[in-house]
Amino acid sequence: MRVRMSTSPHILLVDDERRFAESLQQILLAEDYPCTIALSGEEALELLREKLFDLVLLDVDLPNMNGVETLDCIKELFVTMPVVMMTGNTAVETAVAA
Repeated sequence: MRVRMSTSPHILLVDDERRFAESLQQILLAEDYPCTIALSGEEALELLREKLFDLVLLDVDLPNMNGVETLDCIKELFVTMPVVMMTGNTAVETAVAA
């Protein structure tokens, strides 16, 4: 059973670069957006099964299960879950896949 932890919009931030994720988390918290960090696609899916989130910020370049594969799993579980894909990769193929 998934439960909402607060009444504020809650964001799941998925990025394997801890320093980047923590920096973005601080920016979001300063704007009153609670943010939980997952360092992998697998961890993100576990968290999504446990808690309700209002938005997922998802890095494309993740180890093991990449962001596009993670997105596919999220959409199978939660058809209407809003997901914003993030990447530093400028390849057109990456943008098209996402």
